[in-house]
Amino acid sequence: MAQKIKVLLIMGPIIRGGAELQVYEIARHLERASFEPIICSASYKLSLGLNNELSNRSAQDLDLYRRFVELGVKVYELDPYPVYDPRGVRAIVQIIRREKIDLIHVNLVIWGQLAGLLTGIPTVPHVRSELAWPDIPRLAYWGNAVTHRWFKVIIAVSEAVKAQVVHRWGVPSENVQVVHSGIDLERFNPQSRQIVGKLRQNLGIKPEEEVVIRVANARSAKALDDFVELAALVCRQRANTRFVLLGDGALLPRLKAQAQTHNLGERLLFLGRRSDVPQLLAMANIFVSTSRQEASPGSMKEAMAMQLPVVATAVGGHPEIVSHGQSGYLTPPGDPQAMAERVIWLLDHPAEATLMGHQGRAIVAAKFTNCHMVDGVARAYVTAIGKN
Repeated sequence: MAQKIKVLLIMGPIIRGGAELQVYEIARHLERASFEPIICSASYKLSLGLNNELSNRSAQDLDLYRRFVELGVKVYELDPYPVYDPRGVRAIVQIIRREKIDLIHVNLVIWGQLAGLLTGIPTVPHVRSELAWPDIPRLAYWGNAVTHRWFKVIIAVSEAVKAQVVHRWGVPSENVQVVHSGIDLERFNPQSRQIVGKLRQNLGIKPEEEVVIRVANARSAKALDDFVELAALVCRQRANTRFVLLGDGALLPRLKAQAQTHNLGERLLFLGRRSDVPQLLAMANIFVSTSRQEASPGSMKEAMAMQLPVVATAVGGHPEIVSHGQSGYLTPPGDPQAMAERVIWLLDHPAEATLMGHQGRAIVAAKFTNCHMVDGVARAYVTAIGKN
């Protein structure tokens, strides 16, 4: 390319979440000879209680903000407005014109799509979740359904999400490119499994105890009530098994009460939001996902990169990541008993579980790294420019 493409990456608040980390990796790895990324962070008033004040961010959020700044890219932070307030769209339009933007990459912020339509700048929406309530609020759902039909290139994070965009929103299939979210293989390195003794000790987990881990925020689509049931079923048969849940959310009190009714006690640890996820995965034996809806979960790829066998529900993008019988097992959603049987089998067959873990990392290395993701995004950018 003779001239750099100036890309405005529009995202929500700079918090340490899956989508936000992926935007960071895209900005970090885009080839600077071809692309000049600029960040626009927008937050909706009253949206999860978040805003753009640095003082209200956690230490992890501040770390991500600093990492954006250290990239040397411009970062615009918009004032919070109600989700359909035209001032949010107007603010983005002003940035587009000031920076002479060539392409807009929209991540979870409908203002960006509207700004793209108003300015006529090639716009690439990035669909990162299944198209179901409550994951997508109703107004946002219909707003996206209307606007996506106007764009010539849309990125979906899995074939499952692409199918929903095509069938529910009426977008031509040829306009949707699948780009799986990626992970950092260096950060999620199984060699760290050798130094987890102190972490286990701090958590009260004995060396001989086996650990089943789940990483998810407590919301309905994640079906964490099934995770608690799974823990109860397995612990009745395996006295030396512990379960660990990483993540926070409004449903945690209900889950803790459910665990109490099963007398799980310290057999199920609720660790909340953690920054040492690679180390916690390193001390585990099996990763599970009980989700009823899922697009392309990064936590599952991270666990596979750490050579953990996976037992997951056969929903959404899970079958695109887990090779049934090779890197783990897929079970019907809403069936903790079926999942418990697979978990117990893996615990009873450590050699086979280890082999599955190695195959899982090989799958991630071949398909789901940040480099794979950024290459796919760059191809989508070039296609969008070409179609306009």
